[in-house]
Formats: sequence, structure tokens, C-alpha cells
Amino acid sequence: MGSSPGLTRRARLSLGAVLGFVGSVGCSAEHVVGSLGLGAAVHHQASTVAALAVGDFDGDGHPDVVSQDRRGQIICLLRGQGDGSLLPARCGPPIEPATAIAVLRPPSGPAMLLRAGAALSTWRASGDGVFGKIASTPLAALVVPQGLTVEELDGDHRADVLVSESGPDQVEAMLSGPSGLMSAGVYSLSATPRATLYRDLDGDDHPELAVLLPDTVTLWGARGQADWRGCGNRPLGLWPVRRGKDLQPAVMVFDASQGLLGIMLPVAGANFSFTCGKVVGLPGVTANAASSFALTTADLNGDGELELVLAAVEGSLRVFRADDRAVPLLAELNLGSAVSAIVAADLNHDDRPELIAVSERGDDILVIPNLFSR
Repeated sequence: MGSSPGLTRRARLSLGAVLGFVGSVGCSAEHVVGSLGLGAAVHHQASTVAALAVGDFDGDGHPDVVSQDRRGQIICLLRGQGDGSLLPARCGPPIEPATAIAVLRPPSGPAMLLRAGAALSTWRASGDGVFGKIASTPLAALVVPQGLTVEELDGDHRADVLVSESGPDQVEAMLSGPSGLMSAGVYSLSATPRATLYRDLDGDDHPELAVLLPDTVTLWGARGQADWRGCGNRPLGLWPVRRGKDLQPAVMVFDASQGLLGIMLPVAGANFSFTCGKVVGLPGVTANAASSFALTTADLNGDGELELVLAAVEGSLRVFRADDRAVPLLAELNLGSAVSAIVAADLNHDDRPELIAVSERGDDILVIPNLFSR
């Protein structure tokens, strides 16, 4: 892309040529659930957990949970039993530090753990649950990785990686080849990236790269680079949805300072430009400049659309569903304590993801059952 001269031609073409879906057409917007939606959290004792990754790391066919401590040196494996339960954590000895982790799913065999620190490295679990490094790829510069996003970027059916980095602020594309991962260039940013999203955001049937910054969203696509200055001043998360009768894509951006959603919409007839659409209030959510939230998106009720999962500082967990007119509350649960991170993954093979959260103190991993009926 013209706005990213550091990327190889292969990567530039891929980001404008591979189809990305925000969600498929499922049940109607009035999808009826037969239960409360979320069950009481099951607690697993932990120690200074800062990050989670979920995948079948031991190859037994059941998803496992990996945690990394706040210093980025202790990896623990909580083996999944296939029924939503986890065995007690098995922690390995201290290893080289990393600031971000993610799961890498190969075409066959157990999942591997991606860790980003001084380099991007791949780790495999041994029979006793201890992880060992099997490969390492240098990053483009001496950076501090902030996050990892695993996507298929170049049409070769291999998992590629987007590394969010600070010092300098950028997103680095790492393409997967027969010999492993290799850097394909960077997207330079004006601030430290908080999250990335790779989807079709303007309805042109080509995916765009959206990067969440502290006060805006920057986007790259086949037509260049675009910015969206938002409806508030502290965007926290990106929520891709389908809107309207023709199911055009849109992205809702949660503002952590106001507790509102601003809808990021493409400007009709413009050359890759976005504007702030309708601002939507979230039932029961209040916020100010000091508010803290953990956020994720997942299709919890099986209607083919992603719901917004929002955990507030006081320990409340709320699930919201989007339609053309409002963002109604779908489920609510009191966790009893604040959480610092939350992810969604199907732990019991019923095609409905559970929610897995980390307590704010890092001493507890909470598994929240998904009780929605299909």
C-alpha cells in the first residue's frame, strides 16, 4: 500500500485482496435465549497473572488455558477436560521475558504459544506441560511488543501475525512461510497501539486494518490510509457488527471515559474516509475519566453476530447485542471483584464460547459458563 512503503509487495496486496467477514447471517435479531445467559464463575487460583491464551496445547483435543505472569517470565498451563473444567495450573521455571502472548494454531498438531519480547518466538508444550522454545524471529527494531493478533494476511492459508509495538509506535506484519515467520514491514503510528482489527469495514469486500490508538482509530486499506477522530476522547475497544437490511459492516468504538458507543461509518462517495455516526448509550453503564473496563467480543448466543462483553471496575459483567436502533442488554452477572482482562473460548465443545477472565489482582482465573440456548 502506498501508505506503508516498508511492506513487501506480497503483504501489501494481501491486505486489500483477502475477504474478511465481521459476522455471518444467523438467526434474527430477536433471537430468544432460554436461560440467564451466563452461569456463576468458577474460580482457579493463580499467581500474578497478566495475560491469557487459549488453545489445545497438549494435543488431546480439548482447549487449554495458558497464563503468563506480570513479569512475563512464568508460563502456566491449565489443562482443559473438554467439559468446561480446568485442572490446576502446571507452571514452568522462569524463562526469557515477553510482553505479549497469543495462540498459534498450525494446520495439524497441537497449538503453539507465540511470545513477543526481544523477538517473536514460538513455544511448544512438553508432555509434562512445560513450554520450550522451538523458533525465534527478530523484530524490525528494538521495540516493546504490546499485543499480538493472529490473522491470515496473504492468501496462503498460513497463520500470519500482526505485532503491536511501541518505541517506535507501529504495527509490524509477520508473514508465515515454510521456514517460519518473517517480518514483512511496518505500519507507522502516531501513538502506542491498543488493539488491532482486520476485517472488511466499509463494505468493499476487502479487509482493512484498523488500529486503536489512545484518541482515534487509524485504518489502512487498498485505497490508502484513513483516520477516524471518534465521538469521545478515550476509545477502549473495537466491536465489529453488521448493520442495516443489507448487513453492511460497521465498527462500534467504546469510549471508556463516557460509557458510550460511537459508530464508525464509511463516508458515502468519499475516498476511504470515515465519520462518527450515531452515538449509543449502554444500559446500566456509567463512566468517567478514571473508569476502568475489560472488554471482548464474541458470539455468545449463537445468532451469528458478535456481542459486546464489558466488565466494569466494580465487578459487574454485561453482555450487549447490537441492532439497527439500540444496543440492548442481553445478560448481566456480578463477578464479585474487578477483572483486568477477559477472553472468550469454547471449552466444552458446544459451539458456544465461555468467558475466561483474570482478576484485577492477578490471583484468580474465572471461567464463566455460557448458558445461552441455541
